[in-house]
Amino acid sequence: MKIAFPTRDHQTITGHFGKMKGLLVVDIVAGEEIAREQRKMSDMPSCGQGHGGKAEFVSENLADCDVLIAGGMGTPIFDRIEATNTQIVLTEIKPIDKALAEYLSGTIEHKPQLAHGSQTGSTVQVIRRSASPDTSR
Repeated sequence: MKIAFPTRDHQTITGHFGKMKGLLVVDIVAGEEIAREQRKMSDMPSCGQGHGGKAEFVSENLADCDVLIAGGMGTPIFDRIEATNTQIVLTEIKPIDKALAEYLSGTIEHKPQLAHGSQTGSTVQVIRRSASPDTSR
């Protein structure tokens, strides 16, 4: 299983998805971490009106990931990522290692209010998540 974290420094989760400089992807096999990979987003368009334009690039970089653990994000990117069957967990936890440990132990709390609508101010209300993570992959 691969778990991705949007980040600016490869140690903490970026508070807003659109402000990340890259992804830290952690590979988990049988509940144990076996590798970490940094994926730089230096080719992404600038923030602001470009959020929708980032979605395709981000989707490609998440294609092999099972889970995305993030801080806040807009509903357009949330919907696009969710359509790829990548599980999304939104959290206020900043340290990546802490969020990873809580996810693997099944204790991380999804905070749907961290997703915001670009025009409607809506929040994402649902997370599709089993009671415990599948760490066998």
